[in-house]
Amino acid sequence: LDRATGSEIHITRFKDSAIVLRRSRSSGSFDGQAFTEDHRCSAVWLRQRGEWRLAWEHSSAIEP
Repeated sequence: LDRATGSEIHITRFKDSAIVLRRSRSSGSFDGQAFTEDHRCSAVWLRQRGEWRLAWEHSSAIEP
């Protein structure tokens, strides 16, 4: 990755869990091929023994 940014971040927190929605934009190269990506991402975080842990994450490409 040459560049990666997160924006439009929305967090809904519950007692021992949280849902995080965000937009992720990145660019770089892979195997000699340049790429630019724009995604909507969602994640579920759980608090276990006082520490936050990522339980699930998903992203879907935003078509231009």
